[in-house]
Amino acid sequence: MHTLPITTDSSQTSGDRQQKSVLAFRMMQPLFAAIPILFGIDKFFNIITDWPHYVSPFANAILPFTAQQIMWASGPVEILVGILIALKPRIGMRIFAAMLAGIAINVLTIPKELHIAFLDISLAICALASSTLSSKTRTGYR
Repeated sequence: MHTLPITTDSSQTSGDRQQKSVLAFRMMQPLFAAIPILFGIDKFFNIITDWPHYVSPFANAILPFTAQQIMWASGPVEILVGILIALKPRIGMRIFAAMLAGIAINVLTIPKELHIAFLDISLAICALASSTLSSKTRTGYR
């Protein structure tokens, strides 16, 4: 088995790394704010997808609400999370990551939707990474 040597670029200064962290964070923050806001709004219109389809059959069986009512309740929560990401990204992205993990668990119980669960987990990991970047950037630490 061949391994690649670990090298560091000694010409890269701490300021260069800081600048790259700020750039990476600034690229991700608007996206992570927009996703829950847009999807939260769409919970009322079902334009992007048929959101009630993504409610677990177990939740449908035990909750006294319809799948659409669950979506109507989750929409404003998602919108608030998006606003929180815009204002307080370090905290907001961690909440978003937890929310995505919960959605992934829910979706795991829906036949033929495993790919959505994997996408949500991937997005949750990216949100956690972005939260970490926000604490490393001067402008993003909130």
